[in-house]
Amino acid sequence: IGGVATSHAVPALAPGATYLVQTPVSADQLATTGGVFYRTQLTNPDGAVDQSPTNNVKTGVILAPVK
Repeated sequence: IGGVATSHAVPALAPGATYLVQTPVSADQLATTGGVFYRTQLTNPDGAVDQSPTNNVKTGVILAPVK
């Protein structure tokens, strides 16, 4: 997020399940830049078959609050 890469282990999930990772975002950074770009990518362990690999990447922007 914001140019800083992190890695998190995700446990095995049931079909349709989700997993949440909280990542702190600096209020100062939001105020200075107006927003923070993020990108997530799931990499499956060797041998794991993903029946829907098209949903393994997500990108977006966290915008500063409107005053």
